[in-house]
Amino acid sequence: MKNFKKAFPYFVINLACLYLLPLLIRDTGSGIAVLAAYLPVITVACSLSAATKAGFVWAYPIAIALLFLPSIFLFYNSSAWVYALLYGFIALIGCFFGWLVFRFGRTDEHRLRR
Repeated sequence: MKNFKKAFPYFVINLACLYLLPLLIRDTGSGIAVLAAYLPVITVACSLSAATKAGFVWAYPIAIALLFLPSIFLFYNSSAWVYALLYGFIALIGCFFGWLVFRFGRTDEHRLRR
């Protein structure tokens, strides 16, 4: 839970984008751009940043996947449930690579401060 507190600001940014970017959808093309380009990039960037700061946080990808589900009923149709799994997986990958940076990519000075 201590790590999730450090990752919480990145989680809020990601969550805001999951619910605010769909408001920009006007047609099929913009919907595809939001679902297939903008949200995955934001999700991987936020999860990577969170894990770089807090280490690997298992709750992050699970929370992203679960919190995307209500947006399916608000903005999309039932065929978009696959994106919940996709965003959870993307967040998992971002957390993994962020954890690698957290664990192995820091200098000795940063490791001593932990």
